[in-house]
Amino acid sequence: MQLVCRKAPPASDVAANELKVLVGTWNVGNAHPAADLTSWLDVGLGPEHSKAVASRWGPDAEWPATEKFDAELDDCVPTKFGTYDMIVVGCQEGDYKARPGFDGIDEDWFSVLADAVGDSYSLQVRTNVFHPRSVSKFDRSPFQLLTGELFLYGMALQCVNVLGQMRIAAFVRVDAAPAFHFWQKSTEATGIGHIMNNKGGVGIACRAWDTTLCFVNSHLAAHDDMASRRDDDFAEIVAGCKFGEKLECVQAFHHVVWMGDLNYRCEYGLDGSEKKLDRKPTEKRVDDMIAKIGSEDDPNGAAARAEVFETDQLTRSRLNGDAFLGFSEGDPAKSHMPTFKMLREPGFNYKKQRTPAWCDRVLWKTAEGFSARQTTLYAAGKIGSSDHKPVAAGLSLETVAHPNVVHFEDVEDFGEGSGAAAPAAAAAAATTAGVELEVDDDEPPTPKPGVKRVGYATQQPLGTSRRSSPGLLARLFPCVCGPNADLNYDDCEYELAFESLSGHDLKSADVTGKSDPYVVFSADALARAPTTKTNANARWKTSTVKSTLNPTWKKEDVPALPLLVSDGRVLRREHLMFRVMDYDATSADDAIGYGRMYLGPLGDALAEGKTEAAVELAVPLTLHGRRAGELRGKVLVRKRK
Repeated sequence: MQLVCRKAPPASDVAANELKVLVGTWNVGNAHPAADLTSWLDVGLGPEHSKAVASRWGPDAEWPATEKFDAELDDCVPTKFGTYDMIVVGCQEGDYKARPGFDGIDEDWFSVLADAVGDSYSLQVRTNVFHPRSVSKFDRSPFQLLTGELFLYGMALQCVNVLGQMRIAAFVRVDAAPAFHFWQKSTEATGIGHIMNNKGGVGIACRAWDTTLCFVNSHLAAHDDMASRRDDDFAEIVAGCKFGEKLECVQAFHHVVWMGDLNYRCEYGLDGSEKKLDRKPTEKRVDDMIAKIGSEDDPNGAAARAEVFETDQLTRSRLNGDAFLGFSEGDPAKSHMPTFKMLREPGFNYKKQRTPAWCDRVLWKTAEGFSARQTTLYAAGKIGSSDHKPVAAGLSLETVAHPNVVHFEDVEDFGEGSGAAAPAAAAAAATTAGVELEVDDDEPPTPKPGVKRVGYATQQPLGTSRRSSPGLLARLFPCVCGPNADLNYDDCEYELAFESLSGHDLKSADVTGKSDPYVVFSADALARAPTTKTNANARWKTSTVKSTLNPTWKKEDVPALPLLVSDGRVLRREHLMFRVMDYDATSADDAIGYGRMYLGPLGDALAEGKTEAAVELAVPLTLHGRRAGELRGKVLVRKRK
């Protein structure tokens, strides 16, 4: 076992940064892409860097001053640095013959992307690190080059995921790499029989210090008349894509970015007499749309395109809550021409078999208390190998790094979608006499398929106030105490308590049209629930209310939730997660809603020196990304008795 430890940069308060991300999506059209994709993946030119990297992500990092190491690294120092910290690229219909010298399409495709983004970006390996003496063993050093600090190494690419003809990959700029950890991935097929992987979603997730990120690339159902099927595809992907979290992906992360050939069309030109949208548009309607959108150089083109975009199906579904509820998007019509259906040549020239549409999209959803903004949006018209034009969006995502928070990762085998490792795994590798991490100076180890995140630990002045003797990790590292690891719930100083809690318009899960709901609570900031010999997987949850869609829980039926943090500066960036379940005596309980509550106001109260504060809660619930009722009540933070 390898225990990997990383710590956020020091700061006087909870450090907030903006993560600059370039998101690209392209339906490749089952044709080999051009060798030069820089007009699509334009990473810009960032500041000059040298072997000593000074970065806002961490302290100055000096490279090991060994002659042998320097000689091996000379050819690996990036020639230029891009302006983005992270680049995430999704493709669809990527089935073509790989170039000679590549083992398959995946290797060929990721190589093309690496050439486009440049040598300051790398695909993240399992532990986000590389072994310095392994660099010379690989032909393409950008795939192994990570700078900043010398960690243990691993070669399983957790930042890459593939499903059929869909692929997604995350490249991280080398100086930002230490911030990224806990990579996860998941897939969901929505094709024929909801099994075939010609349609569906493929995703990756990670943490940037204490901020959770999720990226999903999807290919939804085609044709003008399939808007409701596309809505259902989205719901199916949300339900099926699990990243080791107990919540569905659109609720589980601080930032969710969704890209892909979403295939939504525009209904411009319909005279209102049609009972339903025909799959094959009339020639006149196609001609009218092509004439309306004009050319890329038309100075009045954006206004004309806006008229067409007013009939966009995706915008309608998003506003109605049928799909992409709570997501934001830029203005595709203002930013670029429709990206489908194109002649396979440079420029925006359209085939007449289909109506022009903004099929290729980038959307995002951000949790309360965090911010996100789009900095750029464009389509690469010069690329002409597909019947879609590639689209790229620049995003600035707010991130947080709690001061002196230590992140532990236990490198061991695990399957796709598995959850976090048991805290004992980290402790088992150490003794009270010290921690020894061995590195083979000659050969890298045999790659393992993944990494499990044990948890993070917060320095006591900003984290937990300990009321009893510390556990093993706290004895090993006296400055830290580990959430969900060593602290018992009795050790916590503060708690969340519910004065009232009720559900409204919950989903029906029983044949009677009712449900038997109860609520499960979770958060990074919560201590573990007490376990027993008969219940080793205890959870913080309410009692069950029988046969209702509008339950009310008594105070004594809702547990007080012990907090692992006592400093408001940390608590104000945390969320409390809700998972509403339907009890079933004869089968597994079903989820009927997910939600999250921002704890910022309670954290602010603690930061102001208050020992107790209360807020009203109104938490919208979703199920498969759609509305699923609401939780209401009153919650307070207080010192434990």
